[in-house]
Amino acid sequence: MASNFFNNKARAAAAAAAAASGSSKQKTSGNAEEKARLQPWVEKYRPKTLDDVAAQDHTTTVLQRTLQASNLPHMLFYGPPGTGKTSTILALAKSLFGPTLYRTRILELNASDERGINI
Repeated sequence: MASNFFNNKARAAAAAAAAASGSSKQKTSGNAEEKARLQPWVEKYRPKTLDDVAAQDHTTTVLQRTLQASNLPHMLFYGPPGTGKTSTILALAKSLFGPTLYRTRILELNASDERGINI
């Protein structure tokens, strides 16, 4: 399994298999439209790929190189609020896992939530 972690073809095959197994659950288009309509603006326009991330050219270049080299180290992102830390790492995760596996392999935790800070 570890050897397939950075293998894009293996990830695509796994995503296709997961999509095929979940295809029996049909969703109505009304629910999808309602969800899109009620989605907050910041989530609707959040960058989907590392290329979409603005004003972080050096950071995104380094992240793309580590992803292509199959050498993604442990990372700690820090900085003031609103600088794109969460958006950048979520775009990286979507590039790494794809849109299907992303939902099952990512657990987003915010330290502000644990301290009772509402943003």
